[in-house]
Amino acid sequence: MISWTCSGVSVTYAALVAALTDAELDEGVARELAPKHAFTRACKKLCDRRIIRQVAEEE
Repeated sequence: MISWTCSGVSVTYAALVAALTDAELDEGVARELAPKHAFTRACKKLCDRRIIRQVAEEE
């Protein structure tokens, strides 16, 4: 799957899920592609490569 940003064009979540289903792909991937998960994905990759490490969370 290739994606990019095109000004003036938007794809709804429902349309993305429908397209994945039509292509016989796992529609659960749509949730993982959401922009709100981008930071978590990036941190996981950096942690896996030992570039960053998680520290204890405190108030």
